[in-house]
Amino acid sequence: MNDSATLLLLATRNTHTPVSIEDACQTVARHFYGKRGAWCYQAFEWINRTLFFDELPYPLIVLGLTAHGACLGLTSSPVDQGKVPTILLHPSLWGGTERADPWGIAADLLGPRYVLDVLIHECIHVSVNYRLGGRSKGDSSHNNPEWIAEVNRIAPLIGLPDVRAAMSKPKREGKKIVRRCDGNIPFEAASRFPHLVRQLRGQLNYYRDRSPLPFERNG
Repeated sequence: MNDSATLLLLATRNTHTPVSIEDACQTVARHFYGKRGAWCYQAFEWINRTLFFDELPYPLIVLGLTAHGACLGLTSSPVDQGKVPTILLHPSLWGGTERADPWGIAADLLGPRYVLDVLIHECIHVSVNYRLGGRSKGDSSHNNPEWIAEVNRIAPLIGLPDVRAAMSKPKREGKKIVRRCDGNIPFEAASRFPHLVRQLRGQLNYYRDRSPLPFERNG
C-alpha cells in the first residue's frame, strides 16, 4: 500500500467523527501535493458537475510517475471490489520538465489547461466503468461503444463541436483485413481525447492560454 492509500485509510478510520470519502481524499491531496492537490479536486468537482451530472464517484487523485513515465495519466477502477477509483497524474503535466518535448508535446503547451484535459480523459474512464456499468463490447478501454458515446457527448461541451468519433473495426478489403474508423476524426484522436482532437482542430493555443479557468475564477 502506498503512502497516499495509507493516509486515506487513517483519515477515514482513526477519528471519532465520521469522515466522508470526499474529505479524506482532499486531506491526502493537500498533505502530499499542496496547492496542486487542492487544484486537482477543484478541477474534478467542476468536471463532475459540468460534464457528468455530478454522478462520478469521488476518486483518489495521486500525482506521481506513471510506468516508465510513458503515460500522461492512469485510472484504476476497482469497481468490482466496491472501491473508489484512483486517478494518477504525471506531475510533469504542469511543465518544468528536463526535456523540451516530454511525450512529444511542446513544453509551452503544458500547464493547467493541459492537466484539465488529461483529467477529463481519465474521468471518462471513471464514467464508463462506474456510471455506465463498464464496456459492453470492444477490444480496449478506448475502443468500445461507451467510450465513443462519451467522447461524442462531451466534445461540444468543451469547445469541440461537430466531433463524430467511431470505433475502430476490422473490415475486409480484397484479400486483406484492415481496421477502419467511420468517424470524422481518426480513432487515435478518439482514444487520446480531448488533447489530440484539439491538436487536429488547430486549437493548441488553448493550452498556451494562462487566464483563469472557470473553477479558478470562482475559487
